[in-house]
Amino acid sequence: MLEDNIVISYLLRLFRLELPHKETMVEYLDFILPKVKKTSMNLGNTDVYTNGKYWLQISDDDNAHESILHMFGNEEEPDPQSDERSYKYSIDGNMLNGQWARMGRGSMFIKVPGLEFVMYDLVFLNTDFFILKKHGNHSGPKYLFLASENKISRQYEWYDVLGRRREKVKLEWRDIMEMLFDIYRYDYGFIVASAFVVIVIMFIAYLSVG
Repeated sequence: MLEDNIVISYLLRLFRLELPHKETMVEYLDFILPKVKKTSMNLGNTDVYTNGKYWLQISDDDNAHESILHMFGNEEEPDPQSDERSYKYSIDGNMLNGQWARMGRGSMFIKVPGLEFVMYDLVFLNTDFFILKKHGNHSGPKYLFLASENKISRQYEWYDVLGRRREKVKLEWRDIMEMLFDIYRYDYGFIVASAFVVIVIMFIAYLSVG
């Protein structure tokens, strides 16, 4: 991992990239996504986001208290007429079954009975984040921001005010924005570290010639 590299970690502290403060999650995403887009996988990498992966929907709405999970199946033999695969949508444990299908490497549709049929364009994908945007001009939330449930639940022991033992704490949405920005930070750190090594080598070569 880049963050475990001593040289890169030192240079990141020396040349700290701060994430500018934004008021909303959309503003953060509009700022971060262009910087990390080049590292994104495409929807052809189905093993990254399907079968057994639990994606938690992230929102900055203070009134949104539901825990919404998205689960994408990847059956080996989907319906040959439609290429649709199973999809599960859970709201606080209440499960709805639907279907999803990939449309090329950059778009997909999701349909759930009782909910709207939606076509999405992929914005960003890696093992930790799955970010989609509803296709075309539309009202409502700009992004469907999903994060790996395991990634944003930190595992450590603590006790609540009633003395009850707890092992997982879900990160707040601003912390998750920092984690997304880390992708750019460490990419930047690698570039800085590489440049630093080149400069050192050139300096040593100059001294040896002199």
